[in-house]
Amino acid sequence: MAKPKHIAVDAHNPVIEVKWKTIQTTRGPKTNIVKVTPGKNRPRKRSLRKSPHTGLDFQTYDQGDFHDMPDPLKFPSKVRLSCILEICPLETPLFQTQNEFLREWQNHKELYLDILLQLEGPPEPQECSHCVRDGTYRCLDCFRRPLFCTSWFRENHRSHPFHWVEQWTGNHFQESSLRLARLTLHLGHDGGVCPSGVREGPQEVPDEEWEPSKPGARPPHLWVTDTPGYLVVVDASGIHYYNLAYCNCSDIDWCDTGHDNIQLLGAGLFPASTAFPSIVFTFKVLEHFLRDNVECGIAAMNYFSKLKTITSNVFPHLVPDEYRELLWVARICRVLKLFKWNGFGHDLSVIYRILTSQLHSSGAYFGLTPPLSPY
Repeated sequence: MAKPKHIAVDAHNPVIEVKWKTIQTTRGPKTNIVKVTPGKNRPRKRSLRKSPHTGLDFQTYDQGDFHDMPDPLKFPSKVRLSCILEICPLETPLFQTQNEFLREWQNHKELYLDILLQLEGPPEPQECSHCVRDGTYRCLDCFRRPLFCTSWFRENHRSHPFHWVEQWTGNHFQESSLRLARLTLHLGHDGGVCPSGVREGPQEVPDEEWEPSKPGARPPHLWVTDTPGYLVVVDASGIHYYNLAYCNCSDIDWCDTGHDNIQLLGAGLFPASTAFPSIVFTFKVLEHFLRDNVECGIAAMNYFSKLKTITSNVFPHLVPDEYRELLWVARICRVLKLFKWNGFGHDLSVIYRILTSQLHSSGAYFGLTPPLSPY
């Protein structure tokens, strides 16, 4: 915040000569009253005969009729209006500085701290926000951070799978995840179970008791398995791990085993590979990375380091590093956006010819297979 500008006035000579000065800024014209400095550098006054006629008379304004002065923003840009003003000190400044705001907050700091400490514990009574059962899970991304029982927690977050949660242990809240609440990520049918059955791997949930001193030990919400059907989701809110269930409807062509990447893409998850994808990126995180890279100049390594810190501020080194996958997925996403914006989205053969002629010639490989020719 800019500091207020004061004009020093001699007590024996309270009348000084000032003038309006209008400058053009990015937020529009800004007008200030500046002191006219006498001396050789003072601009020479033009005679009234040579001055452009504006319909305004140059006159002297006293303190009493200062508010009746014409609006300086309406003056032509080449006209300078000089006048004699009586400068009187203001009892209160026109706006507050940062230090003044902080002085006001000093009287409320203990109350603010008490409220923050109250938010660390469960509310009273400790009940689910949808039923009368005991609340176990608290969502940090939902408004007002409500408490849920296990069943309502899974049902309420089927459409919000990338929220961070905490679990009540009896004396404090600890970091948890939707996977530890045994939530399965279903593709198709609006997040519901496929009526034709699902193809899913073993639903492995790690033991919530872990010892940090053991080598290779991880917190339960950061535990990663190599089980088929297990998915690592990179979102703008962090890195999440889920048990995955594909749709198995036979009336949809891309629901067979060979098109798992198409199912993920149709659900808004960009797969990092076309064969047996286990790492996906949400459209949101790709959009954020492209904007941060272009507007803020953030490198991919720094951006993914931020995601690891968001996932676990205490154990960022235990979060799997998907930096290399982010590099090529971001390149694919950028190229597909250019094709869509330039109207190449209705003829796949044209896209493939452009890719093979321009991108492969420069040594870039995007992992795309040639589409079937419609002819």
